[in-house]
Amino acid sequence: MELRAAVTGCAGFIGSNLVDELLRRGTEVVGLDNFSSGSMSNIAKAKEDEDFTLIEGDVMSEEDLGEMMADVDIVYHLAGYPDVRASITDAKTHFDWNVVGTYNVLETMRQKKVKSISFASSSTIYGEAKTVPTSEDYAPKMPISRSGKASFCSSRTSMSCTP
Repeated sequence: MELRAAVTGCAGFIGSNLVDELLRRGTEVVGLDNFSSGSMSNIAKAKEDEDFTLIEGDVMSEEDLGEMMADVDIVYHLAGYPDVRASITDAKTHFDWNVVGTYNVLETMRQKKVKSISFASSSTIYGEAKTVPTSEDYAPKMPISRSGKASFCSSRTSMSCTP
């Protein structure tokens, strides 16, 4: 049986490289991106692969998420608002994309009975860490930006909703 994966943020730098690697391994991939920061050129190779399906959509859309998660085995959630500096003047956008967007992904997974998620957070959750490189179990996590706080909230939400 072929594995079928969904990748949010598939046209970003990390997402597009993940998509290429999944395809190389023989995984069928459904990618979702709204192209607010991702680029079509990042997924040019993937678009030529018959095992790749692109949905130009958003994690804020239940319809887009439902389409993306039809019959998938795992979700790689990489979508989020990437501009840390913009969180100073536009906190609501960061909250919506990073926290509500993650909730939407998790809720759609529950509805579609998708059991596995790989969630990518951000180093901004650590704030000014005293240890570099910083391990995932570093404590205390004390984000200093709104973006970091939204990422921290998203990572905690995803941890609490998975088995």
